[in-house]
Amino acid sequence: MPRKPKKIYVEPLIARPIKPPTKTRLQWYWRVEVHREGETTTVWSGRSDREPLSQYMAKLAMSGAWAAPPEGEDGEEVVTIQHLLRAWFYDVEQRKDLARSSVSAYRAHRRRLEARLADVLIDTIDLRTLERYRDEQLGAGCATSTVSQDLRVLQIAWGWGFRRGATSTERLQLPSILVTPKRTRHMPDRQDAWAVIQKADGYIRTALHVQWAYGCRVSECTSIQPRDLDLERGRFRLISRIDTNRTGKTGERWVPLVPAVRELLVPLAEGLESDAWILGVKPITARQRVISDLPKLCFAAEVERFTSHGLRHAMINAMLDRGIDVKTIAAWSGNTPATIWKTYARAGGANLEAAAMAVRAGERPRPEDRKVLNFPHGSPAQLPEDLD
Repeated sequence: MPRKPKKIYVEPLIARPIKPPTKTRLQWYWRVEVHREGETTTVWSGRSDREPLSQYMAKLAMSGAWAAPPEGEDGEEVVTIQHLLRAWFYDVEQRKDLARSSVSAYRAHRRRLEARLADVLIDTIDLRTLERYRDEQLGAGCATSTVSQDLRVLQIAWGWGFRRGATSTERLQLPSILVTPKRTRHMPDRQDAWAVIQKADGYIRTALHVQWAYGCRVSECTSIQPRDLDLERGRFRLISRIDTNRTGKTGERWVPLVPAVRELLVPLAEGLESDAWILGVKPITARQRVISDLPKLCFAAEVERFTSHGLRHAMINAMLDRGIDVKTIAAWSGNTPATIWKTYARAGGANLEAAAMAVRAGERPRPEDRKVLNFPHGSPAQLPEDLD
């Protein structure tokens, strides 16, 4: 067995020899890694001689972007989808404008793509290859929205490579896919939501109670600090602190401190520093636990499964059903009026039943129906005399 070469260090990159040469492949298999914030990320892996690999690492370290990969055995460049995705993701990690959750989502898409397309050469990828990826992922039980987003991320990485000379075309031809939601869209009523909250305990129960009270985002009800409670003015600040560099989608907003939430949070905040976490854990931990525990709590409470965002939808729709002005609802929930109507407003069964009763759907006309109606566009019109 050939002697194992030493590691290659090009700050901040480290190349480790992983597999020895074989009878047909005369080079060592290397893995280039970068260590940041306690995590190790693989930037590139493949077979190469030491000198070409050192040069590649130097280019990558200086640019922080795409550089041509090392040459293969026969002197020709061998570039795969794995090379492209890992180089692109390395660049993504350097961006300061992306939230940590966005980077994590990109990482998950990259891993799924690499699992099936890692060895596909950039020059040979085509529509048939991507159709096979689509069919295999759907056959494995992935949601259509997940597969669709995987392919969109591949398109993003492909365009990134084109701008750096790694791909010959700017866009890939993606296969068609009919996106059908797999996640439950159920909105709980007041009884079901309360039953689930009663099944929870500890900080999970507190977070769900606050979310149900305000219809806020899960990132907001898990980021509460004592300084968010303004007891003098009777108000409560909602703000997302999942990522310390960002403050959520719409920044902070102040809402009335309702009695139920006051009784819940004030005792927990006593004796804490102003910037401590009232729930006792970091926001990202609390958020993950709320999301992962909700299905179990719904099962325990024997109610139809719903998500944490379902609580938000339920509160916003409850306000709409009670005739609260949409601008007020938008300010309360941290959205625009257009978003409220487009995304959150939903006609429930009770609304549909009330509408059917109001117009007496399908019933024979009555004598009292013979009256002048005011139509929206102005001119009143007399109903025909022969309605009976």
